[in-house]
Amino acid sequence: MNHKLGLVEALCGFQFMLKHLDGRQIVVKYPAGKVIEPAAVRVVRGEGMPQYRNPFEKGDLYVKFDVQFPENNWISPEKLVVRYYLFNCSLSSFSILWLITVCRNTYSEQL
Repeated sequence: MNHKLGLVEALCGFQFMLKHLDGRQIVVKYPAGKVIEPAAVRVVRGEGMPQYRNPFEKGDLYVKFDVQFPENNWISPEKLVVRYYLFNCSLSSFSILWLITVCRNTYSEQL
């Protein structure tokens, strides 16, 4: 089975429900801190199809993940600088203003 994931889910963990062929709802979890790469395949043990001539024993269910990335230019240069500042507090106010000015000049030249 295939499942689409957003980039945040792929990086920060997730939980979702999937409907099994027999109608049951199965919870699929992946912990925070582990990364799902694009086209990664993970196994849900014991939730696959019944085995041949033994309907009470089930195989494994394989889930292939399709990680959805954001479009190009999804964030403006000004917001990027603010995000950088929020996660890296070592920049001074002067450095922030300088970076915003440089980004604005660069961005306006590209248009």
